[in-house]
Amino acid sequence: MLKRSVAIIAAIFSLNVLASDLERANELYAQRGLTGAEAGYAREAGKIYLELARTRSTSLQEKAVLLTHASKALFFDAMILNEDDRDQKLSKYWAAFEIGLEACNIMGTSACDKKQPVGVKEGFNKDDLALAMYWLGANSARWGKLKGPFTALSKWRNILEPRIKDMLVLNPTVNNYGINRIAGGALNVLGGDINGRDALNFMTEAFEATAHEVEGIYLANDMATNVFYLDALRKAGKNEMYCELYDSIIEAEEFGQDDSEFLEAMFPGMVSDYYLVMKNDFHSEKKFARHYRRKCD
Repeated sequence: MLKRSVAIIAAIFSLNVLASDLERANELYAQRGLTGAEAGYAREAGKIYLELARTRSTSLQEKAVLLTHASKALFFDAMILNEDDRDQKLSKYWAAFEIGLEACNIMGTSACDKKQPVGVKEGFNKDDLALAMYWLGANSARWGKLKGPFTALSKWRNILEPRIKDMLVLNPTVNNYGINRIAGGALNVLGGDINGRDALNFMTEAFEATAHEVEGIYLANDMATNVFYLDALRKAGKNEMYCELYDSIIEAEEFGQDDSEFLEAMFPGMVSDYYLVMKNDFHSEKKFARHYRRKCD
């Protein structure tokens, strides 16, 4: 009887510790930033999620979900590195990809890094599987972009395109229309289509579903959606729409310099991500300003 009581107390203590550490990881990720101590919060959150998955998860479902959170947090940790830290960024994206892949393989009916379709195993949740696919896809896409077009094309054919098709079945709106961002971003570069849908089709859907107006400025609530949509408009020659969106992005940037509440309202919970996308995907890509000068001025 005493042994059983001790075992029960130990189990309760273990669950309480897990809950406490999980709450800490969630808080760190929510407070992630780009400078100072906050720049390390996503990395620390990722380590906690990974440790919980490896040593304290009480089921495969719980393990897979924790691994997915780790992949998400470590994606941000890779994003904050400067572009001249290419090797380190590659290493971090790949590590985060492999963690997401592990989560996906736990929940999926077949290997998530192969071409064959992947469904959800009995006893698992299709939305959780779709989210794991999203984060392995996001990390793979960023890794492929750094490695170059030939490597990116290989990952596209074997991993990204098949998983996008799977996500469209499992949960087409996972992570705030994240599938559209992965598909649109890749198709902007590689061309072609998925199920008859090109980059502009994917990005138009994502933008229209998530756009809202704050202080008279109309943008999607995820900055990556705005930038990938802008690129799709550029490639499609939709210059009037391109100019309007570009103006809105610049106006939001200028407005947000003196009003942090505006940015939080426009990009709720994703202000740090907003700054990263502006730095890594908008200002660093000279094609956007160049196209604006040619077609809008």
